[in-house]
Formats: sequence, C-alpha cells, structure tokens
Amino acid sequence: LLARRGHALLAAEPDPERAALAAAWARAPEDAVPDVAIVTAPAGLGEALERLAPGGLAIVFAAGPGHLPLPLDAIYRKELRVEGVRSTTPRHLREALAAIADGTVRVDDLVTDVLPLEAFAEGLARYRSGAALKVAFAPYGAAS
Repeated sequence: LLARRGHALLAAEPDPERAALAAAWARAPEDAVPDVAIVTAPAGLGEALERLAPGGLAIVFAAGPGHLPLPLDAIYRKELRVEGVRSTTPRHLREALAAIADGTVRVDDLVTDVLPLEAFAEGLARYRSGAALKVAFAPYGAAS
C-alpha cells in the first residue's frame, strides 16, 4: 500500500531466506533513501533510523524485552518521527483487505505453514524458531 502511494520501500533483514522475500517486496533500488520505514523486528530499528531520509517516519510494529540503544543523533539531526503501532484502524484494515482481494498486494507467499488447529503448539514453535514466516491454522484439519 505504501508503494501504491509513491513511497520508496527498502528491505533490511538479517535472515537470508526472509531477506529474499523482503527484497521481492521492496519497490526501490537498494541505494534509495526511504521516507518511511516499517520496523517489524526490534533489531532493525537502528538501521531503519540511520537510513531514513530527513523528516522520515519509522513505524514500529515490534518490541522486545529490555531497552534498545537508539541513534538519537540521527533522530535529532534528520528530524525523524518514530511511531509505535500495535494494531490498525478499521479504515486501514478495509483498505489492506481490498488491496489483497484485488491483487495489488500479494500475500500467498507469506503463509509458509498451514496446520490443523490441534497443532497450535507445533505451529507456534515453528514460528518462534524462525522455521516458519507465518503459520495459519485451519480449524477443520487442512494442512500443507
């Protein structure tokens, strides 16, 4: 959706498999300077803040235990904004679902595992270990 609105999207991901998926979603050359960063892992916040264009926005969708060092000089000198977001608004959710439905945003490669609901503990373990990107649970026994 951000690309559709004209934003440059870059990906920074330490895991090689996830990096390949993220790069496929990125919509800008690697040397582009993004004006928006969506941070989905705490370890990526520092890099996102360093790479953002002046006046840029970091949207933080992830947090970990404890405190993280922040490049305050980058925030100060580039006048960056950092916003924490735990959920979406109904309007944003409708827009996102419409973009998925009309094919603007492809998500079929995001769900790596579909398990029966009875295998919830296994799916959670696969996600937490990094073996699965997204796990979907089918309530009536479908699996892949």
